[in-house]
Amino acid sequence: MNEAKASQVASGPDTARFAWLLVALVVALAAPPILLETDLPLGSLRIGLSGVLVAALFVVSRRRATLWLGLGLAVPALLLDWASFFTDSLPLAVASSTLAIGFLGLVITSASAVLLRAERVTTDTILGGICVYVLIGLLFVSGFTLVELAEPGSILLGGEPLDHGAASREVFRFTEILYFSFVTLTTLGYGDMVPVTPAARAIAAGESILGQLYLAVFIARLIGLHLAQNQTRD
Repeated sequence: MNEAKASQVASGPDTARFAWLLVALVVALAAPPILLETDLPLGSLRIGLSGVLVAALFVVSRRRATLWLGLGLAVPALLLDWASFFTDSLPLAVASSTLAIGFLGLVITSASAVLLRAERVTTDTILGGICVYVLIGLLFVSGFTLVELAEPGSILLGGEPLDHGAASREVFRFTEILYFSFVTLTTLGYGDMVPVTPAARAIAAGESILGQLYLAVFIARLIGLHLAQNQTRD
């Protein structure tokens, strides 16, 4: 009876919760390239990303303290981001990226804690693991953005700065950094974009190492839970 209840809990609301988060993250990844090819205003991108950030917080937050801490990071980050958009202020953009790093770090930690508490392999466990992996990529997007803001030209595309000759510099820069982050996370290393400053190279190396370690640990965790489930059944 208790096992049946546990099974229902494991495959209940949390599954839909991480499923919706994954959908939101996929939209966040697909929107910038699409927006770059349209005449939609830059504000459309910000509205979508702001919604994803807020949704991510509510999806993974179970404790009230975590929720308030996340709001304390997310709200100022979004306000500063919008302010930097309208004022073209570098300090505001740097502050926004710094707060975004803290916020995404909090969301990743909260989601990872949920996965570590899992006692069996479920759809929730798998979707949650995928969400964390994507969130790690977005975390490093903020890191690369911060480095690029502090020292333009830290990442080169075809030997040129990211915003070289771009009509919509901000969207183009974000799109390219998004691409570069996930290429680095998965260690594809196409070579079309390269970090050239010490800070950018250090972040790229750290992301590639973290990406591989996470996959190894996550897969090992799934195998361990699966073996434990089989032993319990036997």
